[in-house]
Amino acid sequence: ARSGTGAAVESLVAIFGFRWAYLGQTYLASSIEGIPSKNLKQRDIFAINKNGKILQRVWNAGPIPNGNGTWKNWIEHHPAPSSSGPETHPDISFSPKPVLLNGDNIQLFSLGPNSNLITANVTSGAPQTFLSLDGNLTSEPSPVSTNGVKMDVFARGSDRALWWIHFEGANG
Repeated sequence: ARSGTGAAVESLVAIFGFRWAYLGQTYLASSIEGIPSKNLKQRDIFAINKNGKILQRVWNAGPIPNGNGTWKNWIEHHPAPSSSGPETHPDISFSPKPVLLNGDNIQLFSLGPNSNLITANVTSGAPQTFLSLDGNLTSEPSPVSTNGVKMDVFARGSDRALWWIHFEGANG
């Protein structure tokens, strides 16, 4: 019999059935960021693939009481261009950081190709557009939303100081 940490892990596996599961994508170029939906029946995870594109995978919970769920296939996002000048295929530098807005809308933030902050709204499984929020940043952004409408994003600038941008809604 094992003792210490090994025994504790074996107990968790035995009691709760914890097991790793392969979710695909053999080459992820970033860490994974996740966010639950407001109703807790869905989880979205985001990463970057070797081509610098945002990947999303969605888990949908099954019916209560057992809650067994299923993972949808990976989605590779290709943002559409817009007249306001978004990044059409940004070279993402860090994992997109998700923030939950107004229920189940997810706003993504990342560092763009020119060290600028970029953002995209995920509605219906794909970003609508990537918008540049400017900046000369040297760290990944840290977005926060306290009420689902107002958002604050923090990042380190090229001057090594802390910078902050605040806006309301998906488009600032």
